[in-house]
Amino acid sequence: MSEASAGSPPPARPVGPPLTGDSTLDVDPLAELGAQRPNLEHRRIVSVVRRRLFGSSHPPRIGRYTIEHRLGSGGMGEVYLAHDEILDRSVAVKVISGIDPDPAAKERFLTEARAAARLNHPNVVSVFEFGAVDAQLFIVMEYVPGTTLRAWMDDEPERPWSEVVELFLAAGRGLAAAHEAGLVHRDFKPQNVLLGEDARIVKVTDFGLAASVGDLGHERLRSTPVSDPALALSTDGRAMGTPAYMAPECHGGQTA
Repeated sequence: MSEASAGSPPPARPVGPPLTGDSTLDVDPLAELGAQRPNLEHRRIVSVVRRRLFGSSHPPRIGRYTIEHRLGSGGMGEVYLAHDEILDRSVAVKVISGIDPDPAAKERFLTEARAAARLNHPNVVSVFEFGAVDAQLFIVMEYVPGTTLRAWMDDEPERPWSEVVELFLAAGRGLAAAHEAGLVHRDFKPQNVLLGEDARIVKVTDFGLAASVGDLGHERLRSTPVSDPALALSTDGRAMGTPAYMAPECHGGQTA
């Protein structure tokens, strides 16, 4: 009598097509792990970052822009690297925080954002779009991979003065273009100057604190307590800036 006739179960045969999709039954998890490890680790890190920032492992979106990761923070909010799905390019998206919900304040911000968007100068970061999602204001800007002027100077403190002056002159040309458009930056400092990877590209950024020239004569400042008051942002709800880099007339509330 054979084993089969003795009641032993016959060998298992596959029934139906092999499993696909999310199932792992048809895949040896160790077979491809070596080849996929870098990609899996990258996806794991991205998922953790997104979950911590947005409470979900799904890619967050603002309009047509898919958020990839946080780049840093500016004077008025957080800045993220994002991908423009339509134009297939990387952009920087600043999500604005602390905006007065008063309609007049929001309209003033949008007016200033429109003015910044009209700036077209090689030494100013371009503004592509701005708007609101669920009452949260955002600005989409040109992404400049590289570093800041502050970090560039700190990295090698003994740089030739001619190199430093050349970069500041380039940034000054960007500020001059803003002044011609009727905007005063109000928080110009080395941290708000972006340098391309070869330091040949120089662009002033963070115009989110800019104000129309006519507004500055009505503002007064108060200091925000921090370890170094000279580096604190000062504000009365409209006037903002870093005292250590602020124009002297702005400290007294005079027209810049």
